[in-house]
Amino acid sequence: MPSTTDLEQFLITGLSLGGVYALSGVGMVVLYRATGVLYLAFGAVGAMGALISWQLSQQDGWNIWLSFVAAILFGGVITLVYGMIFGPALAGRDPLVKATATLGLLLILLGVMDLLWPSSGGASRALTIPTDNDTFQVGQISVTYTNVIAIERSRPTRVAASVEITRKVRLVESRATRSARSTPATPDSTPQPNQAAASTRRTGTPSAALISRSLAIARIAVPSLV
Repeated sequence: MPSTTDLEQFLITGLSLGGVYALSGVGMVVLYRATGVLYLAFGAVGAMGALISWQLSQQDGWNIWLSFVAAILFGGVITLVYGMIFGPALAGRDPLVKATATLGLLLILLGVMDLLWPSSGGASRALTIPTDNDTFQVGQISVTYTNVIAIERSRPTRVAASVEITRKVRLVESRATRSARSTPATPDSTPQPNQAAASTRRTGTPSAALISRSLAIARIAVPSLV
């Protein structure tokens, strides 16, 4: 069984990776909110950018920060080119079709990456950045400044995303409530008060209640997941 120290070290690594994945998830949500397209090639674009940065900095002798700039530029350019070529044709299509179309870009990028940087034989590549070599001790745990940056940088982004999602949920819930209240009664008869109340519940209230309950669950669950 692993020692407590080993588990604590994996805990730090897990929190760091979790922070990076949280940032990636928030970026994907922001991109979806801005374009209305579920960009399934999001991870492949980032992966190829990381491999380009590794190639330039570790193999070709570029400055590490310049290689980061090149990776970011690659992500922006490849996404812009995809949008300019396929955007007009997909503009009027169903959101599911738009999302599925990005799988084509995903497969192309995966093929190019496997061609340029083969993964056969278990080959792996590590992108070393300056903060990997700066460490400090917390008890018996060795923590790098890369860990600290990954954990702390993701925190305000997660909080901001949680606040924004909660605000949107409350706005939709408020609109659903106002819509239910403004639903007119059926004018074909003049029912008694008890019958009118039952009719109102049958026509408007169940849908509003279902929406309200679903949004309430989302408001509680989504921030904790993000």
